[in-house]
Amino acid sequence: MATARQDDPSISGNVRLWRRIPNRPKNYKFDEKLNRYRPTSINFRDQRDELSVNLADESKIAKILEGHSGFLIVEFTAGLAREILDPKVVICRDPEPDNPGHALICVKVSGGQSEKLAKKCRWVIEPVELSQASESAHDPVDPGTMVEALRSSPVQGRIWTQGFSTPLLVLLLTLIAVVIALFLFRN
Repeated sequence: MATARQDDPSISGNVRLWRRIPNRPKNYKFDEKLNRYRPTSINFRDQRDELSVNLADESKIAKILEGHSGFLIVEFTAGLAREILDPKVVICRDPEPDNPGHALICVKVSGGQSEKLAKKCRWVIEPVELSQASESAHDPVDPGTMVEALRSSPVQGRIWTQGFSTPLLVLLLTLIAVVIALFLFRN
């Protein structure tokens, strides 16, 4: 018979918790109300009612991601988890051999609760395309940057930029940008 888990009082409200999430389109989305990308609520539900987390001050990102190449990490505090999930939620240490900062949040999480937590957490490691998009969201388009982004894109870069030289693509994108600008300013 399994021993009931006990809440760890040393995991106070200001302790930062990291949760690893898969880097798949269903695991993050753009939230128009928040005007930013955020993880989806699916990341905060578990069939066993035990959310795996890591105590940020006691964990190393490399260990958290070991064997999980390409995964993302989000952060929230133990206080936020208790506020949203249940003040009586059990947050307990669950050390692993190579990760002494591993912990569990033991509680049944409803759809509404997981949605609230998803909206309140922040990225520690975000999808690369999100960080690139947020950095240049309001900047003027640089055709050279567009070419490099297309070339580094896993799909598009290999399809239409293959065989073209960078100067030719820059020229082509510059011409497209000029045509669009002329059309917009003419009206």
